[in-house]
Amino acid sequence: MHRNFQIDGFNWAINFLGHLRNPAGAANAGTYDNTSVRTSFNHNSTYLSGMQSTWQTAFNAGHELDDHTVNHPDGISFSTSQWTTEIHNCRTVLATAMGTTVGNIKGFRAPFLHYNDSTFTAPLAESPAFSYDTSIMGCSQPKVLSAGESSVTLGERGRRTAARSSGSTRTPSRSP
Repeated sequence: MHRNFQIDGFNWAINFLGHLRNPAGAANAGTYDNTSVRTSFNHNSTYLSGMQSTWQTAFNAGHELDDHTVNHPDGISFSTSQWTTEIHNCRTVLATAMGTTVGNIKGFRAPFLHYNDSTFTAPLAESPAFSYDTSIMGCSQPKVLSAGESSVTLGERGRRTAARSSGSTRTPSRSP
């Protein structure tokens, strides 16, 4: 097991980031000016037992807890139905355990960074849909998910583009 996945790794990250703040900046809308430094932790709900209090501490401190499936499978050949089961069940368990709604589990990341087209279809079917996905390695930014996307492909320089049913594509802009 990786050291940063164990309780002491989580506690280290929470304590390290706990007192840090982003610079004051110019208070521009849509920035993190003068806010606490927080991160996202990707979780498999299978490991909730024995770590719930640490995950709760991170969540209560403002860190995001993201869906990383129930069993951490290599889903490279999964159907949409298989991805949906893993993703939906993990999100539901995490939200229930943290005493929050599924809408507060905002991000998703595929195990082993292995994905196929169905990987990106399943999170969009969630209600509410995930805000972002960080499954494609080499992306300089997370993929912002939106309704109406029919597939996601890797574009030039490793940037993700989303093909819409209208035939147009877009590269997500940088946003906080």
